[in-house]
Amino acid sequence: MKKIGIITTITPQKNNPNRFSLFVDGKFISGISYEAIKEANLYVGKELKDKDLKQIYYKEKVNKARMFALKLLSYRERSKWEIKKRMEIKGYQKEIIEDTLNYLKKRNLINDKRFARMWIEDRIRSGYGRRRIYYELSEKGVDKEIVGDLIKKLYPEVNEINIALHLLAKNKRFLKEEKNLRIRKISAFLERRGFPFNVINEVIEKRAEIVNNVS
Repeated sequence: MKKIGIITTITPQKNNPNRFSLFVDGKFISGISYEAIKEANLYVGKELKDKDLKQIYYKEKVNKARMFALKLLSYRERSKWEIKKRMEIKGYQKEIIEDTLNYLKKRNLINDKRFARMWIEDRIRSGYGRRRIYYELSEKGVDKEIVGDLIKKLYPEVNEINIALHLLAKNKRFLKEEKNLRIRKISAFLERRGFPFNVINEVIEKRAEIVNNVS
């Protein structure tokens, strides 16, 4: 096993106190995180071998991957699939991605059920139908059974017809259109929002004053 030398200095970096500069035989070898120092059991006077150096570099990659994932989560809650996909795009190795996902999961920083619940509640408040929400969460890699169960639990508490009626009340632009075109545009609008056809038909009937321009 090849010897690299003796660790002579481990000093905090000026711009980031959580990172350290590692010197071996008086020469700078690498920047390193505090976590990597602990995991590799590094200290001044320790003889460094090539195996140790490889371990240090690997731990650094792991630490950077975790920091990347934590930064993504600092903006908003994300699904496991979203984190995985972003890390793949960034070019992280498969084993480092798996390590990062396990790290986050153990600390309850990613939880697809919690993420899906928050997403559904937010989209309901924003006026979206269950079909659109189901599609969005499927696109984000959330298990379909989780999504289905949560939608069943959360949607009985709201009235899709009332949500759709409220949306139409805020969109007076439909009144400017000719009757048949108006109906088609309202149907298309509500369909894009994720409302099923039975809801769309009932909404159009209930808002006959909009569709027929009698209000």
